[in-house]
Amino acid sequence: MNEEGVGVLLPGVDVQTVNDDDEPVVGEPGWIRVRSSGCVSRYINNPEATQKMFKNGWFYPGDIGVLKDHRMLKLIGRADDLLNIKGIKYAPQEIENSLLAALPIREVCVVTLADDEDVHMPLLSSCQKIQTARMR
Repeated sequence: MNEEGVGVLLPGVDVQTVNDDDEPVVGEPGWIRVRSSGCVSRYINNPEATQKMFKNGWFYPGDIGVLKDHRMLKLIGRADDLLNIKGIKYAPQEIENSLLAALPIREVCVVTLADDEDVHMPLLSSCQKIQTARMR
């Protein structure tokens, strides 16, 4: 992987990105799944995790990425670390870095909270002020 999170897949390693219906997608974000002869096949003494993370010969590590073509993968981030805004997944670090570059603050933390109509994005900065961006 280079500094932008893009890497070329190794020979003998099958990687796909799939949508929420477990259908392969190329050129758009999806769940990463991996298959190779060197891949583990289960979690030791953890059948619940094995059932969740291993399906039909594929290992689902919990990462989101974009398969640029069939050999180049861009890693977006861990699924449990991403912000889900109206069904689109965003890496909070990208938003935080943009805010740090644009505003006179030293630190920022971005999280999402949703109600029935809007997604609220509280921003906590080092100056201890909380602001909320509303996205429709």
